[in-house]
Amino acid sequence: MDKETFPLELPDRDAPMVRFDRVTKRYGDLTVLDALDLDVRPNEMVAIIGPSGSGKTTVLRMLMALELVDDGVIYVDGTPLTHM
Repeated sequence: MDKETFPLELPDRDAPMVRFDRVTKRYGDLTVLDALDLDVRPNEMVAIIGPSGSGKTTVLRMLMALELVDDGVIYVDGTPLTHM
């Protein structure tokens, strides 16, 4: 599969505060997050719920740059936090 390209900046003034764009995280053979798309707009409150082991903490750890993203990109304020 060809590597997808992601913009180095979201030019839209109405861009979300946080955007997960096709973010994937794997631990060995286990895929914890598979092409996650998530937008969080300014002043929006979001709750992440799910059973144990469903990837909630992994999403937050990637947003805090404590975990590397295997595929995709996370934008914060229109700027990539990390990209492949």
